Amino acid sequence: MNYQAHQQQLEAYYQKQIGGRTVFWKDKYKPYLSLYRDRLLKRNAAIEAALPATMERALDLGCGQGDLLVMLSARATSVTGIDYAEVMVQTARENLSGIPNVEVLCAPGEILPLPDHHVDAVVLADVIEHLVDPPQCLRECRRVLKPGGRLVITTPNAAMEFFWKRFDGFINAPFRWLRRNKKPIPPVLEHLYRRDELVTLVLAGGFRVRDHQLIEFYPGSEGAGVFGRLLRLIARQKQIREWVVEPWFRFWFGAIERLKVFNNRQLLVLEKPAG
Repeated sequence: MNYQAHQQQLEAYYQKQIGGRTVFWKDKYKPYLSLYRDRLLKRNAAIEAALPATMERALDLGCGQGDLLVMLSARATSVTGIDYAEVMVQTARENLSGIPNVEVLCAPGEILPLPDHHVDAVVLADVIEHLVDPPQCLRECRRVLKPGGRLVITTPNAAMEFFWKRFDGFINAPFRWLRRNKKPIPPVLEHLYRRDELVTLVLAGGFRVRDHQLIEFYPGSEGAGVFGRLLRLIARQKQIREWVVEPWFRFWFGAIERLKVFNNRQLLVLEKPAG
């Protein structure tokens, strides 16, 4: 797939996802999906913890609607957000219009419009699995990073994502005919990485691994899955949902999360060698 075709695919996908709404990604979920929304909040907190406390310049590559740009703007003197979907660029610009130290650009992740040795940190939050040329993107990240700079990557844990996709697909099979007239979400390029595969990729890109762990447990694939549809059954029971169901599940999700092995997402913290 070439870059132009990829951009067109991304535009179609995100137009369907956000439909021109000026919202942050964390705010697009309906209240009954707050347990799924927790995944995003935990991811963002893990990224924040992996970054330096203060920076001169930071880059959020694949910035989406700008959720992480808000956090980065409080830590860095200057922040750049880059996305290849124009709808996301425009949304992020509107969302961040009141924050003067943030700029948002439209460019592919494999061709960054930044000079060499320019930033102290790069964030790739659930982006690397959607790239046309991941090795080229990593080379570009290494180029724009200062020596000793940090690259933080999050991406689905392939083992668990494949498991939940199969599980959700099996449960959904008898009900697909009910949704046969529903317009499907446009496809998007995706390659899910095993843990060893991801490490091999980043080492070949010239990075040193500082940390690699599994974060977040949720019983479903990306998009909330069958569990999300079950939660919809109690969408109108606000008090029961907020006071009983969600606290109970959060307790057990937290317990399972501490085991690590069943978690849904990888967090990889890398460093560009100083030499």
